[in-house]
Amino acid sequence: MSPLQPEPGAAVDRSAGLFAAALASLPGTSVLLLDEQRRVLLLRGPAWGLFGLDPAYAEGRSAADALPDALWEELSTAVALALRGDVATTRLTTRDGRVHLRATATRVSDPTGRAGVSVAVSDTTELDSAQDVAHDHEHDVVRTLERSAIGVAIVSADAVLTEANGTLCRMVDLPADELRGRSLMALTHPDDVTLAITRIQDLLAGRSPMVAERLRLVGRTGDHVWVDLSMSPLTRGEAGVPTYLAQFVDVSTEVANFEVLQRTAHQFRLLAENASDVVVQIDLAGVIRWVSPSLSTVLGWEPASLVGTHLASLVVPEDVHRLPSRAEVLHLDESAVRSTVVRFRALRGTHRDMALSLRAVSAEDGLADGAVVGLRDVTEEQSARRTLARSEERFRLAMAAAPHGMAIADSTGCFVQVNAALCDLLGVGRPEILGRSMRDFLGPDDHGLLEQVDHALLVQRQDSFSIDHHLVAPHREVWVVHAVSILRDERGVPLFFVHQFVDQTEARRLRADLEFRASRDALTGVSNRADLMAHLALQLQAARGTARIGVLFVDIDNLKPMNDTLGHRAGDDVITAVAERLSGAVRREDLVARIGGDEFVVVLDHMLAPDQLRQIADKCLDAVCRPVQSRAGDVDVTVSIGAVLASSADTPDHVLMRADSALYVAKEAGRNQVSLG
Repeated sequence: MSPLQPEPGAAVDRSAGLFAAALASLPGTSVLLLDEQRRVLLLRGPAWGLFGLDPAYAEGRSAADALPDALWEELSTAVALALRGDVATTRLTTRDGRVHLRATATRVSDPTGRAGVSVAVSDTTELDSAQDVAHDHEHDVVRTLERSAIGVAIVSADAVLTEANGTLCRMVDLPADELRGRSLMALTHPDDVTLAITRIQDLLAGRSPMVAERLRLVGRTGDHVWVDLSMSPLTRGEAGVPTYLAQFVDVSTEVANFEVLQRTAHQFRLLAENASDVVVQIDLAGVIRWVSPSLSTVLGWEPASLVGTHLASLVVPEDVHRLPSRAEVLHLDESAVRSTVVRFRALRGTHRDMALSLRAVSAEDGLADGAVVGLRDVTEEQSARRTLARSEERFRLAMAAAPHGMAIADSTGCFVQVNAALCDLLGVGRPEILGRSMRDFLGPDDHGLLEQVDHALLVQRQDSFSIDHHLVAPHREVWVVHAVSILRDERGVPLFFVHQFVDQTEARRLRADLEFRASRDALTGVSNRADLMAHLALQLQAARGTARIGVLFVDIDNLKPMNDTLGHRAGDDVITAVAERLSGAVRREDLVARIGGDEFVVVLDHMLAPDQLRQIADKCLDAVCRPVQSRAGDVDVTVSIGAVLASSADTPDHVLMRADSALYVAKEAGRNQVSLG
């Protein structure tokens, strides 16, 4: 029996979507399925494109109308033979003639016993090309053996191999010297030997011009390879004894695919007979003709008791309108499926949500005479869907009412939903946010934060991650605490990212203001003692090698008598003016600090020599020592300055002690002057 011929009694359900999908999934397979009236039920595979055929046009039409005249003329005889029970093979000619096809027609039947024909088409271009070469001189054949992609051998009149190419050697895992002199029958599977002998005897006796048969070759290890054997006369020697060219096309994959197809069809039939889903056959009026036994399990009704009743009697009254009408059934062709969800009544007074699928069934005259209804219990699925919808609605409402900015991003990071609070935070509308990613709202220096988020959520597989950063908004700087959560599917694949933004701009400003105030003198606004000591420690630590820093210890001359005479308000005016004048006399990177009632310290960065220190100290003296307009009138102000150079070997306390000593020298010398220590 040919491996393309179905087992006796095999049935192929011509309306089965699973069966059609199995056919379409086999690479390189081309199939034409006809019913007994030679109407096209199924057209799949690449070969039909060579004839310009469109499955959408052909399926449902008669073969004579759907197929080109020349193609149907080549197939019609084979189809007629197949309907009688024979397996018929014919050659097909494409429009350009460059591709050679072989069609095998086989009788099949559906579950109701109605007959049809399955036509399987295979590409034999390489095989026919090899046969053409075989008619050339034997010397030319031998020379081209090794170049052939198929197995090729020269066989003597007693079926012994005299030459074999590398492809055939690889098929049976035998070297060429072992194949030479071996009988073709010795390579053939025992179950196929009888058939092979018969075909070869017909060739040797002249009853057949060639051998074309599918059989199994047995290799060195005992494994078999399915091949299409083609054998034809090659030459005659001086004694008139002919030799033959044998060609072996490996069709193991095709046979395996066909077996998968057969198993799939068998499994589908078992599934249809034993599935837990309910199958109902109705006439055009909606009256039940047959119900599958699974109905009693799903809804509790006895199937036999429902035959002859109307399908609508099982449906909740509010859903009866969802059932198909007679007109809808009449306008459905057999390839169309109508689907909906309908509530069906159960025996005990409850109801079940059933996914209803409808497919029309035609009578022998081709007109619709009813439908097959598939019912699948989706009660739990619908309940879960409603629960999910309620959950999504609650989340949507919560997101809309949230006081903080929120956004949902898809798996690529693009925002697909934002709330009003985020729009207000950024000062832009929804259209300016949707479709953009987090990167668009970060400054260039903050793009590295996204890598931290990805590493935490995608690599470390954390559920959430929080960072502080600022957002790029059109008219203001926005600082936020940004929390990102991830939602994954059941396989752990990211679906969505939920972003929450808590505005920290004002809190950050207040904190910065408090930190600034904590480091500043309340009266003058310059640094206080704590800030001075911290800054001086850092500068000394950074002063490496020959680098030096300068320190000026500045004291207001005679401030106490001034306070006693003019009042403390006037004294405060003098202190404030001295602070402003010192700050204006030095560079921006230098530090001015007030460490006591009348004492200031100036820290000068990068002082290279005493002369440079003296120059800046004199500048500060000149800037300060001029009258100050106070609330008690103009006041003459002078200061005394002690100046020292310091290095990394000094400590802040030691530096200030040295500068204070230099200040003492200046005061002892008469005040209003600079003394270098």
